[in-house]
This record gives sequence, C-alpha cells and structure tokens, in this order.
Amino acid sequence: MSSSEYVRISVSEKFYGQKNLLHAQLELLNNIKHLKEYIRLRKEELVLRVSLKNKLDDAIVSLEALSKILPKGNFVTHNQKIREDMITDKDVITIEEELDEIKKKLSRLQA
Repeated sequence: MSSSEYVRISVSEKFYGQKNLLHAQLELLNNIKHLKEYIRLRKEELVLRVSLKNKLDDAIVSLEALSKILPKGNFVTHNQKIREDMITDKDVITIEEELDEIKKKLSRLQA
C-alpha cells in the first residue's frame, strides 16, 4: 500500500484558494467570450472586404465601358501645360550667361 500524506489547510487558505480559482475561471470565460467576438468580427470583416472588392471590380468594369463609349479628346493635361510654360525661349539662360552674371555681381561686391 502506498502511504499518503495530508496537509491540513486552514479556513482562510481554503477561501483564498477558492477565490483565486473562481477568478481564474472568470478570466478564462471572459477570454473565451472575447475570442468568440474577435472571430465573429473577423468573419464580418472578410465578408465586407469581399463585398467591397466586388463593388470595386464592378466600378472598374463600368469605367472601362464608359471610356470605350466616350470620344477621345486631345486635351493638354495640367502637367504638360506647366512644363511648356516653364520652358520658353526667354527664360532659357545658358551657363555662360549665368557665369557672366555671377562675375558681375562679384565685381560689384569687391568695388
């Protein structure tokens, strides 16, 4: 036969142990509840993402169909207009001219 040893637990230790056990069970159940809510929200997010993707695909198809129907225009884009404005014959300064201007400014400063 195996001999067993028992340890006597006081009433306060018993209540302390029961209290901690109940707190642990409560935390475990709360964690399970939060996990189920998280899983539900992830499923809802997935459904919404798929729905959004389908709507975007429909919008892209509609825009492609619309671009085929509409006439093509020869409009100058805003960026092209800015580039053309920036490059004009009057504004183009050669390196030689810039060097001459800098030399003139230096001579004025030295005088």
